[in-house]
Amino acid sequence: MFEKNNKELAKALVTSGLDIDATRYIRLTVAVAVIAAAIATSFFYAFSKSFLDLGATFLFSFSVFLLSLKQIPSALSDYRAETIESDMPIVIRSITTQLSLGLPFEECIRRIAGSKYSCSAEFGNAVRQIDRGATVQQSLMEMSRRIKSTDVKKIISQLVLAYETGGRVSELKHLADELVSLQKFKSKEFSAKLSFFGLIFISFACIIPTLYVSYSIVSMIYLGAKTTAADVWLVLAAVFPLINLLLIAFLYFKTPKLLNSSNINLFSGTERQLVSNILKEHGLAWSIDNLLKFAFLFSIVLSALFFSYVGYLSFLSLLTPLLLYFLLVYLNDKKNEEIEQAIPDALFQASMLEKGIPIDKVMANISNSGLGALSREFSIAQEQVERGLPVPDALNNIKRRINSGLLARAIDLLILCYKTGKNVQSAMHETAIDLFELNSLVKERQSIIAMQKYTVLYGGCIIVPIILAMVLNLVSGLGFSDIPSITNLRQEERLGIIDAVSQASQVYIALYVAFACVFISYQESRPARFVIYLLLFGTMALFLFTFVKSNIRLI
Repeated sequence: MFEKNNKELAKALVTSGLDIDATRYIRLTVAVAVIAAAIATSFFYAFSKSFLDLGATFLFSFSVFLLSLKQIPSALSDYRAETIESDMPIVIRSITTQLSLGLPFEECIRRIAGSKYSCSAEFGNAVRQIDRGATVQQSLMEMSRRIKSTDVKKIISQLVLAYETGGRVSELKHLADELVSLQKFKSKEFSAKLSFFGLIFISFACIIPTLYVSYSIVSMIYLGAKTTAADVWLVLAAVFPLINLLLIAFLYFKTPKLLNSSNINLFSGTERQLVSNILKEHGLAWSIDNLLKFAFLFSIVLSALFFSYVGYLSFLSLLTPLLLYFLLVYLNDKKNEEIEQAIPDALFQASMLEKGIPIDKVMANISNSGLGALSREFSIAQEQVERGLPVPDALNNIKRRINSGLLARAIDLLILCYKTGKNVQSAMHETAIDLFELNSLVKERQSIIAMQKYTVLYGGCIIVPIILAMVLNLVSGLGFSDIPSITNLRQEERLGIIDAVSQASQVYIALYVAFACVFISYQESRPARFVIYLLLFGTMALFLFTFVKSNIRLI
């Protein structure tokens, strides 16, 4: 039995992408479970000092943490497989387009490995195995064993068949169509379930905490309960935020995955260069590093001016450089979205040109098509070609200025057609259809994310602080002198308890907003928006709580 579980764990570790063997992982999980159980037991020590209770708490906590940690590889394996599946339709169609243009099968694989798809790393492993002497079939089948997905295994089998039959792509196209239909079905299915998930989330994020606030004040002041202010801090600042974090993580992992067309690390050199390009487009010939240095000095001066008058404005002033950076990242993201929406139209227009037209004429057609930022980028490339820069270099410069996987695919297609001298019309038409279908999937996913925004971000950041403040006012306004207290607390002690509940509620609101902002920004595949969301909704939530608590009296 143990050997079977060990083999299953080893397989899950391989398919999850974790570079660790099963024996070492088990030792690590046991050590982490012991530490976590000891911490949980130390928290429980405040409630009971009985050796029997503490021992039972340790054993229960250890079992829960050990079982949870053991399931992590399997959960990561499923998540990784779903993420790779999300890219597969566009990857397969890209391969079929390249094969139809006469590229060797191995070259198609290398191009996918050098792209920004979530499966590119796996194709890269396959390419390295081929370079070390393995056959294409062996390397691809080994790749399928590293991914826990029946759909990916079907795709790999079809790729092997296409390689062995000399590039037959009809079955690959049919399989890609099936995957697109499956992704649409998953999006609709999750959209139907989201209302139920939203109800559960609001219950744990708003209704149950407000009931607890009411109970804690009434029980401590009027009913003689042993609950203390420290217990309130523990529940509101740790227990409820942890529950919210788990619910948000559940929603994140359950949301259907889709191609992340602009995957880039936060604060990386590439991102700073893209932000510097935004500055140049707006007429500011500064690098982002120099601008942030100036903004930092300005924030210090502004913070010093506010320090003696409004304390929180002094603190917010120090965040000016960070806010400025993320604002520029946001502008770059909006530009990318505009370009990605225009790519199918550009390819459709180019596919309608006469056969045999040179690529530079295709570039001129796109630059004069009135497609906003996309036309401006092709106009820059056209000017570079007119000054003597080779066409492939001018097109690659567009890829460097714009971080978009969809645009990169269109550019690579143009470069490939230029180098091979093949007719581009049919390839452009098929690629445009593929991107239109992908954009429809993106819009469906955006509608799901919009519902999550209303539930998690807008609803939570407005409803939670208002209801908490109103309940706090209602319960604390019952009257100290009119209602007897069987705890014999003085009025100062009662006010101290209410003040502790009020402060703990604000910490809970701040943590809730932070978790919600992280969740939504990553759902949008735009981590940089976290800071903008946090500053906006965090300030709004705490303001609403303070305003309602200070100005709205129910009794």
